[in-house]
Amino acid sequence: MQRIDEEKRKRIIAVAGKLFSERPFHEVRLEDVAAEAHIGKGTIYVYFRSKANLCQSLMLDGMGEAIAEARKQVQMEGLTSLQKIDRVLRSLTSIAGRYVYARSLELEVGRTAEYAQSFNEKRLEMFGIVEGVLREGIASGEIDDPHPEITARCLLASLREFLFYPPVDVPADVLTDHMMAVLRQGILKHA
Repeated sequence: MQRIDEEKRKRIIAVAGKLFSERPFHEVRLEDVAAEAHIGKGTIYVYFRSKANLCQSLMLDGMGEAIAEARKQVQMEGLTSLQKIDRVLRSLTSIAGRYVYARSLELEVGRTAEYAQSFNEKRLEMFGIVEGVLREGIASGEIDDPHPEITARCLLASLREFLFYPPVDVPADVLTDHMMAVLRQGILKHA
């Protein structure tokens, strides 16, 4: 039995991400991933049960990366709550740019119960990070929000919508700027 090598697993994931960003799911074969990762095809099965499992692992790893980056951003000293939210949204936009294939993969591979549970846990963890920053802002008097748990979900749902269905010719930084403007000012005309 082959030993698990985390570096090899990461290399397989990175190659799969690259290939899935270049070609549709059905055109990427595990043989392609193995060849580009410089391993035997059978080695992939040491780490992943199937192509679908590889895709799900790829997406969960992306979520893990996003969570780690969000945590890093909110722990920065000297930032207001809104600055932390801005940094989180920008970092998530940057990371998501490397996972442009996520939507199509999710549609192709579906969700096993195991994957759905893991994905939901990560999703709730991300909501918790954003909600925590909003609650810090409420406690400091910077933010007035009666439902930070809803605002956190709205922000992340908006970001997901932009990333999965991007408006034509609108750069990611413009989208993030606009999300922050809506958060800061609201959409009602002020007297």
